[in-house]
Amino acid sequence: MAALAHHFRAAGNTRNAIQYSIAAADAAETVFAYEDALSHLRPALAMAESHDLSAAQRAAVLLRLGRIIVFFENHEQGVAYLESASRIFEQIGDYQRAGEVHALLGCLFSELASYLNIDLALIHLQKAEILLERSNESSALGMLYWGLALAYREAMRTDESLTASQRGMNIFARLKDHESWAKLAGYRAGLLMSKGRLVQAVDLYNEVARVGARFDDPDAFSYVAWWCGFFRFSMRDPIGAIRWYQIGLNKPGHDLKLRGHLLVFLNQSEIFAGNLAKAKQQAGEIVNPTFRMLTAYFQGDWKAAREGPPNRPRLGAAGRYKVSRA
Repeated sequence: MAALAHHFRAAGNTRNAIQYSIAAADAAETVFAYEDALSHLRPALAMAESHDLSAAQRAAVLLRLGRIIVFFENHEQGVAYLESASRIFEQIGDYQRAGEVHALLGCLFSELASYLNIDLALIHLQKAEILLERSNESSALGMLYWGLALAYREAMRTDESLTASQRGMNIFARLKDHESWAKLAGYRAGLLMSKGRLVQAVDLYNEVARVGARFDDPDAFSYVAWWCGFFRFSMRDPIGAIRWYQIGLNKPGHDLKLRGHLLVFLNQSEIFAGNLAKAKQQAGEIVNPTFRMLTAYFQGDWKAAREGPPNRPRLGAAGRYKVSRA
């Protein structure tokens, strides 16, 4: 595919060059070869802008460029590409992809700490809601409500976050997407807990645990275990939290960030349960400044504690939000 893309670009066959450049970029992106993907997309964009080609092809190139460089190279330029792609998709009546791009932008502005802008995130997410509701109910709409739930929570609009999370769960239930349902349900249960609706929160966590027990995907299972442990941790039940975090860690998957989350909270739970020796052992076995800082703090080693922990990774939506192939 890459060879054909190079061939058609060298031959000046614009239409085929862009078509095969997009295909080659998609293949590279699938295996995380982002530099290779960009090596096809940049000349494709130059050709698209210098020739009278279809708007759909131009939007397809802009979308791919934007979603790569917004994370790895130039945030502002990536956002500009994505905004241009969304405008073109909307102009040609492709409301599904236009909505998905707005949803991606909303998640970017609500989850990337360096570019956090909740007001702008909500503008994009609410626009996405209008566009996606025009098409058939899809996983993209469920993910959109997930993103809205996260953004509303950041804006301290918990009631609206609860409403959005319930809508997303309803969609995932109808689509029989049990893993997405359980992940969003875990988040919603945390919202219920923060509102003092503990009976509902406990019932929902129990349902999440029941559904998650059937998951074959170890990452999905560990995500559920993290939420169940977090509930116990928040309710000052460190022993129950330890049990859940150990369950999640005993079924390791590929998501190293999630595994790091489980380890951090397992260590904190051991500390709050009074197991300082176990916590110190974990800090020695696993290179993680957070562990060492916490054990030092509770042992009275103020100098070591003052060094502080690193920024804790977040379990967010932006990294998982996918836009349909254009």
